[in-house]
Amino acid sequence: MPNEIETDVCVIGSGAGGAVAAKELAEGGLRVVILEKGSRFTKYDFTQKESEAFPQLYEDAGMRTTADQSIIVLHARGVGGTTLVNHNICFRAPEFVLRDWQRGGVDHISPQIMSPYYEKVEKEISVTEIPPDEVNQNDQIFHRGADRLGLLPKRFLHNRKDCIGCGFCYCGCSYDRKQNMALTYLPRAESLGVQIMADTDAEKIERKGNRVTAIVARQKDPHDLTRDKKIRVQAKCFIVSCGGISTPALLLRNGFGRLNRNIGRHLTLHPILANIGVMPEPVNFYEGIPQCEYVDRLSSVDSGGFLLEGIGAHPVLTSLNLPSFGRPHLEPILISKV
Repeated sequence: MPNEIETDVCVIGSGAGGAVAAKELAEGGLRVVILEKGSRFTKYDFTQKESEAFPQLYEDAGMRTTADQSIIVLHARGVGGTTLVNHNICFRAPEFVLRDWQRGGVDHISPQIMSPYYEKVEKEISVTEIPPDEVNQNDQIFHRGADRLGLLPKRFLHNRKDCIGCGFCYCGCSYDRKQNMALTYLPRAESLGVQIMADTDAEKIERKGNRVTAIVARQKDPHDLTRDKKIRVQAKCFIVSCGGISTPALLLRNGFGRLNRNIGRHLTLHPILANIGVMPEPVNFYEGIPQCEYVDRLSSVDSGGFLLEGIGAHPVLTSLNLPSFGRPHLEPILISKV
């Protein structure tokens, strides 16, 4: 028999959405339990070795792709969700996106309505503009090129404190400079009584008619992953906050596709197309804060478009964006003049 837990709210997923919801609901006096598939990590677990970070922190060891394998989806797994491994870019939803949502029936949002909510979150996670003297060399070159083309480059907002510019953001921060959910919202939620159950994979959603009554999950022993136990959580309210991929996957496995045909559809991805060049000066792609500068003048006002942005990475992640396969992949890039 599974261990039984009763609470007011059960949140599945501890990324940004789940963490914020748990903290806010706990402030309102509700009992909250968070189920998180991934483990709980601290700065001492982040070794700055890509060969260890990808299997440890990412679904499918960082090789999760679309069905046709055309797009790699770096989807994190751990207490704090993808905020553990993202590049800390804090971007408000553009006005054209909110207008598009309004046309789709979500008529209670606008930049003016959303502004105080953004401001509250940005204060909680210490959002600031990346200082000019911390822009890495790669992005300085990006800025010069964009400026000469009249593209008006901008600098990203981020949520780091006293960053040392090691460039290992996507492997977890060994210095606790990233103000991710595991360092901000989740500790505050726990201080309010929220229970975070790590290494706990929600499997079955029990319901009576159209009402969800319980979640059955499997919790692994973090010291011996071959051992696990079942947990059954009963609650008055359930929040599935596992991201745009794992959320519909969980719902579809439990038959919710019959109740709502939109589940698992309409996903919008943001693929990255890399432009790589050889510079006349040495550029250490892996040094400094990744993603400092961007250009958005190529986006349509009404229907979106794309951003040009600088980036930086260490060898494994860089290699995913380089051409060739096998032994030729190890060879230096050869640039021929036409």
